Amino acid sequence: MMNYIDNYSEGNPKLRRKLPWIMGAILILAIGASAWINLRPGVYVGDDFLYRKRWNYYVNGGNEIRITNTDGNTTFSTDLFGEKKIAEITWKGGEPLVEFDDGEIVTGNWGVWNGEEYILDEDNLPIVLEEGMTIVVNNEIEQRQVSNKTLANILCRIDSTENWKGVETKGHWAFILIGAIAYLIGMACFYFPEETALLFTRWKYDYVELSDMALFSEKAGGVAAMVIGVVMIFHLIPF
Repeated sequence: MMNYIDNYSEGNPKLRRKLPWIMGAILILAIGASAWINLRPGVYVGDDFLYRKRWNYYVNGGNEIRITNTDGNTTFSTDLFGEKKIAEITWKGGEPLVEFDDGEIVTGNWGVWNGEEYILDEDNLPIVLEEGMTIVVNNEIEQRQVSNKTLANILCRIDSTENWKGVETKGHWAFILIGAIAYLIGMACFYFPEETALLFTRWKYDYVELSDMALFSEKAGGVAAMVIGVVMIFHLIPF
């Protein structure tokens, strides 16, 4: 397939001139799409990520969190995995008090444990580490529930940020940058295989010419680098 593209582009100067622009357009589209998916602020609820659509609204699919603030008290209305809840948060110093509409009250010290913010108990341990309960039927997720303690911790993370900004993103800009660099290197290897293959050794030789197999290998490496670059741009490599 790669030989076909190469031979066809050699006999088609217009395509050969357009090829770098096509590759560049793919890179720009990949960066833009990944930034939209992975760099918008929001908050994780279990494995689901809710995007901050407005200052008082987080949403993804059918899951949503709405925020109202009255006299310094913040009220959250949540609809998560088909379960609706209302919670009001008040702060006394560094201690949040979260009161749910079912009467349960969650409180503790607000602090950092293992690099993450949690509601901590008197031993400075998170009051909850689980994400609720998942009901599986026939190997398919039937229903997910978020416990009040887990939800209280999530809501306090939102409430502790300035103007209820998103507390995190799905991904990191470094993945996009590294992926873009890998893609550009791949483009260079594909389009200028001889120059890239001899980039650091050309000075050793008075005359050198790569074999067809060497050129093919360099271009194949370039295609592989571009694929890896796109994978990294979209954060498809698990870490």
